[in-house]
Amino acid sequence: MNKIASSGWKAFRNGMGFLGLISLGLSIWLQGMAHPAMAGTSVVLNGYQVTFLGVIEHPDQTSTWSYEVQPVSASKDLSHWVLALCTGSQVLSSDPRGEVGLDPTTGTWGIKWEQPLRTMDEPRRYVFTLNGWFEVGNTQVAVKAGRDPVRGEIDGPSCVPRAPTATSTPSVEPPTPTPTASAPTPTPSVEPPVPTPTTIADPPVPTPT
Repeated sequence: MNKIASSGWKAFRNGMGFLGLISLGLSIWLQGMAHPAMAGTSVVLNGYQVTFLGVIEHPDQTSTWSYEVQPVSASKDLSHWVLALCTGSQVLSSDPRGEVGLDPTTGTWGIKWEQPLRTMDEPRRYVFTLNGWFEVGNTQVAVKAGRDPVRGEIDGPSCVPRAPTATSTPSVEPPTPTPTASAPTPTPSVEPPVPTPTTIADPPVPTPT
């Protein structure tokens, strides 16, 4: 009886472990189906993960935007990818060097990088500088790996310029003047009057008779 109970318990435990693996795989698959690529800091298109790293606003009213592209489940090498920009955006510099304009393959107007990225390559960083400050918003992104391009959305420069925050200058009150002690007016010293000398008259001289 003990052997039968032990074997039954082992079979039950193995069966539950197998069901757990199936449940975990089904959960992961459902999460992938329920959460399609949406605008955010990262998006996976055609097996390549595009990540928005952030933006730096410079005092000269320019802004530097950074992205990273990494193959995560790609089966074909990346030909190029495009980040959409407003038609009035002025790109001052980019690294690696990108081209600004309409990409006929993806139908996206923006900055395009054509440096090939293979399926086993390390992540690559892409940086470009715009003339102006812009709000972060939903931005179109397109990836071309293989025959058909794949499009999605990611955080990026919107068409809404962002005005710099005015820095208030603290008002400085003028210092209260310190009263200056005035020197006392000296009292003039009065000299005592000089006594007038008294003249003593000589006695009259008798007239001789």
